[in-house]
Amino acid sequence: MRRALRLGLALVLATGLLSVAPPVAGQTTTITLSIVDSSDTSTDITAVGEDDGEQTLQVKATVASAVTADTTVNVTIGASGGTATEGAGNDYTRGASTTTATITNGNTEGLSTTFTITPLADTVTEDHETIRFTGTGTNITVTEVDLAITDQ
Repeated sequence: MRRALRLGLALVLATGLLSVAPPVAGQTTTITLSIVDSSDTSTDITAVGEDDGEQTLQVKATVASAVTADTTVNVTIGASGGTATEGAGNDYTRGASTTTATITNGNTEGLSTTFTITPLADTVTEDHETIRFTGTGTNITVTEVDLAITDQ
């Protein structure tokens, strides 16, 4: 009987079926956000240039261990705390103010739908500014991420 139990546990561990559970009552999962270019989702980007024009981006949500149920992160684009100001005549414009990223059952990361950010050029020499992305969801903690707009 012990041998069968050990073999069963070894099979579960070997097949990866034992993983950190997704958000459940009383448990919190930490998800990290990053920004990727929609044409190369394997590489995180941390900055766009003031003169780079419209950027088509996605948010990547990543968790340390595979989830056992779909986990959705609601992302605010341009959340409070960033130093860049949104709007024509300011630092950038955006195609949407929110997006969602879903990590599907058995995976450790998920991508949002695409959205656009357009850094706006000006003649003022200034410090780099940031666009803040924050996330929320049920029983999850989400680390925020900033996308810098580098002064040109």
